[in-house]
Amino acid sequence: MSKYTQFFAYEHVEGSHKLYRLTEELQWDIGAKGSGWVLIVEKYRVFDISVPRWLEWLQSPHDPCVLLAACIHDEILNRKHDVGFAAAEFRRGLLARNLNPLKAWIWFLAVLVWTACGRMINRRQRSFSEKPAFIEKST
Repeated sequence: MSKYTQFFAYEHVEGSHKLYRLTEELQWDIGAKGSGWVLIVEKYRVFDISVPRWLEWLQSPHDPCVLLAACIHDEILNRKHDVGFAAAEFRRGLLARNLNPLKAWIWFLAVLVWTACGRMINRRQRSFSEKPAFIEKST
């Protein structure tokens, strides 16, 4: 088991439908485990699974198998990397959490198309670059 597969240091953002926040720093090896290229997602980073409400019956936006992959995807997009690259790392994140490989490929295609089309038609981007990167934890 890796630190990623055992990572559950995130919480639902109070008052939101599907926003989550890291409660600890998340580390992810880009490309392959042990690649030496580590993405570090800072504590308190906010993320979500961008499932349209009308599809939530098919995929819960609270699925722990998908949440961290979404966090990685959002962070890669926030850093201005390519949509295809972000979708590929999303797929790897799903596989690391033992999602069925066929489902991971379906997710990859859905995320790639959803994000790319959204950007092509100038819809609001699903990264959190327009919002504060951190939401302070309420006490």
